[in-house]
Amino acid sequence: MTNINYSLIVKNALRSVLKEALLITQKDGLPELHHFYISVDTTHQNVNISKTLLALYPKEITIVIQHQFWDLDVKDDHFNITLSFNGVKEKLIIPFDSVKTFSDPFAKFALQFEEQKSEKENNIENITEEDSEQEDNKSDKNKELNIKKKNDDNIITLDSFRNK
Repeated sequence: MTNINYSLIVKNALRSVLKEALLITQKDGLPELHHFYISVDTTHQNVNISKTLLALYPKEITIVIQHQFWDLDVKDDHFNITLSFNGVKEKLIIPFDSVKTFSDPFAKFALQFEEQKSEKENNIENITEEDSEQEDNKSDKNKELNIKKKNDDNIITLDSFRNK
């Protein structure tokens, strides 16, 4: 039996926000004072940056898309962009699933994407959840409390993204 992976569904939906912001920027440029900070996992297998940048940022790099960027090209699963690092233009290829955080400080908007788990880690987590559910079935009272707790854990609020 297959479970619905709501975490993955939400993560993909949030990544589409990032993609849409970049598509707007590709088409129209950055409006007003908007600018983006995007943190990228440089260990991701499909990240393509120069050896110089990789040596400086072996685990993570935060890029800033503001005044000087060129060749922004948004694809289904990644984006290409050229940025200046210490006066040297560098082309970067960034897969959307390598992005760790995205923010637009002008809009007071930010997204944080949880770390990718390996298939082995997900299987271990599923086994642990199944064992936990079997324990919960020992008493109806415990079962009701655990269902309420699980439902509360899956509630996502957007209050932190609202302008005040």
